[in-house]
Amino acid sequence: MGFLGFGSSRRERVQFNNEVRDCLRHNCLIETDSGKNPRFPGPLVFGQLLDEGWHTKSTSTESAAYIAIAYFMGNAQRDESDKAEAVRIYGPTAQLLESGRTLGKISPEKYNRYREVLTRYYRNHIDTRAAHHG
Repeated sequence: MGFLGFGSSRRERVQFNNEVRDCLRHNCLIETDSGKNPRFPGPLVFGQLLDEGWHTKSTSTESAAYIAIAYFMGNAQRDESDKAEAVRIYGPTAQLLESGRTLGKISPEKYNRYREVLTRYYRNHIDTRAAHHG
């Protein structure tokens, strides 16, 4: 009995990890292979982020949004080429939040928190005109 429960949970976990990775790649346009994208966290850190989402019972969409926003924030604070990467993923990440909320894949609380952080970082680190005028 114990092995069946473990196997089922393991399959669910593998599915969760794959869904998060696919969402980051296809929805947010983020390459999650740090060998191909040196801006993306290495496997150990990415694994820890996946663990956090799994253990807090986040949906795969919530976890992908969280990781995409962390990736956005890190790039938004760096040099111009990294800021260009942040600009490139801003729209797809914002769209993921909207569609996730609409489809019930992101809780209202996480949607509000994630949207606020994404918008604030965009204003403060990318569109500095808005930060000075608004």
